[in-house]
Amino acid sequence: MKQFIWMLCGIFLSGLLLGSLSACSSSNRGTFSPPPGQASDPDPAAGKEPVSQDAQSAYAALLRQVRDTQTLPDGTELECLREGDAIDMESLEMNTFALFDVDGDGRAELVLNWVSAGVANMMELVYGYDAATGTVREELREFPGIIFYDNGTAEAPWSHNQGNAGDKLWPYSVYQHNAETDAYAMTGAADAWDGSYRETDTFPKDIDADGDGVVYFLLSADESQWSEGYSAPVDGPDYENWRSFHIGEGAALELSWLPLTEENINRLEGTPLPQSRDDGPTPDPESSPSPNKENGPSVGPAPLQPSEEDSLPHGRPVDFNRSGLPAAYAAAMEQYCRDGTFPDGQAGGEIPSRIAYAVCDVDGDGQDELILQNTDTYVAGMTERVFAYDESTKTFREEFGGFPALSYYDNGVIQADWSHNQGRAGDKLWPYTLYQYQPEEDRYEPLGSVDAWDRSLGGHMDAFGGDFPEETDADGDGYLYFLLPANWQGEYTRGSLVDGPDYENWRNHYLSEARILEIPYQAVEVETVFPNAAG
Repeated sequence: MKQFIWMLCGIFLSGLLLGSLSACSSSNRGTFSPPPGQASDPDPAAGKEPVSQDAQSAYAALLRQVRDTQTLPDGTELECLREGDAIDMESLEMNTFALFDVDGDGRAELVLNWVSAGVANMMELVYGYDAATGTVREELREFPGIIFYDNGTAEAPWSHNQGNAGDKLWPYSVYQHNAETDAYAMTGAADAWDGSYRETDTFPKDIDADGDGVVYFLLSADESQWSEGYSAPVDGPDYENWRSFHIGEGAALELSWLPLTEENINRLEGTPLPQSRDDGPTPDPESSPSPNKENGPSVGPAPLQPSEEDSLPHGRPVDFNRSGLPAAYAAAMEQYCRDGTFPDGQAGGEIPSRIAYAVCDVDGDGQDELILQNTDTYVAGMTERVFAYDESTKTFREEFGGFPALSYYDNGVIQADWSHNQGRAGDKLWPYTLYQYQPEEDRYEPLGSVDAWDRSLGGHMDAFGGDFPEETDADGDGYLYFLLPANWQGEYTRGSLVDGPDYENWRNHYLSEARILEIPYQAVEVETVFPNAAG
């Protein structure tokens, strides 16, 4: 888990999410019009003020509370990896913060990324400072990876692709800053259905006027009404017009993230740091007037800027030691790092900047497989793949590919955690799918999936088609499990809703005597290993 979080952290420190969730090319066609009463071009608040020392001190105090106690101002407890009873400091300092005027009110906000947790408990928060009361208040809380625009809009990617959008679109919600409440309010959300990725007899081909095999779901700000949005798909032009209305012509802002270290908090507290959008270059202390200039250069805190070391989200990368790998495996790694082509010839879609790899026998066939893991990208592009090498044909073959949250067992089973908790499982279970290695086909096949329903999070579930079945909850803990077949295709009604003992029996059938394998991942920074890889 720690290795996975280290790799996942890269997406938030590298800034690669900017622009990765943007829409397709714009189009003037379509029939979507703005809802009544909404302006078509939000006007961000005017006025420019540098961040005050009081605000910086308040932000520093908040960050120190978060770092020292792992709690937010409202009492929310933050999840963090531990070594025994002690906080794992390495994972704690994976969390990052930035100071920037993201909402357009002329004052710098504190943006905090908390990623040293399971995916369900990761979050990105925006805090503003109220000079009148001397307090900090929360403006927005979402999954990490938010894109902030210079018109006060925020695009928040969901933690999970619901499964039908494929790689055409990563679902997201749109927020707009409200100057009166000084907080963000959701204005809508978007999801999609790629017929080629998961097509059933119900794919609305009559809606797909442009024939590209993709339709979109435009969802309202009221999540309780989302079923209406999912029942009324639209084609690409309508989606593009919807997005244009919500995002407008806003330009994405670039924030400089800093690790949540004691040093950086101290620097924030002691260094005046204007971070409005009109900030110019930092003055040269040797040429700028200073009361202390006669006594020599200032010895105050250094400017709060990311250092070269801060910009390496995985720490110092290991060297790529070819002497420790078979020649074919080393050549396959180099090819992937140079042009994004996977060992079996599949196009990766991008040239990776940082990856992890491992060479070990994970399927139990007596031959080492090559595992490639790429988490230093937008969430939809994260992947972990297992490749087998055929000595007779001198080729690689993919055995498995999925979201990089995998547990390998010594009986040939993989537990693949979903990238998103669907919302009803709470904190007792993270949904997952089990896969079993099939020697005859030399690949992994799905056995089934598990999700759960915590009654305290809602007594009715549209996807299940009814209310929480109290009669099934024999142990009375208000918690039931969905046992879903390999071909459930996102339809919960194809599975069985069972109580705890039945779930445990199902899991034990596959994993009761299995042990988790320790995978010897090695991190590689592509620019370090292959200086010309990016061009």
